[in-house]
Amino acid sequence: MNRWENTNQGNVVKILVINGGSSSLKYTLFDMAEESVLFEGIVDRIGLSGSTHSFGSGDDGARATVKKMSISDQGEALD
Repeated sequence: MNRWENTNQGNVVKILVINGGSSSLKYTLFDMAEESVLFEGIVDRIGLSGSTHSFGSGDDGARATVKKMSISDQGEALD
C-alpha cells in the first residue's frame, strides 16, 4: 500500500492533469496507487488547419489513435 490509497474506503486516487497552450491541449490521467499512466493525449494545431487528436493508454507513451479534426479553440478541444 502507498500513500495514495485510502485504506478505510478502498478508494484509489486518480489525477487528471491538463496543460493548455496557445495551439495545443495535453492531458494525462494518472493512477497514483500504481504510480502509472492510465491514459494520455494531445490535441494539436488548435485554431489551425490540420488539427489532430492523438490519444492512447499505458505508460509506454504510445498514442494508438490519431484523429484528424477541425478544432477552432481550447473550449472545443475540451469537448
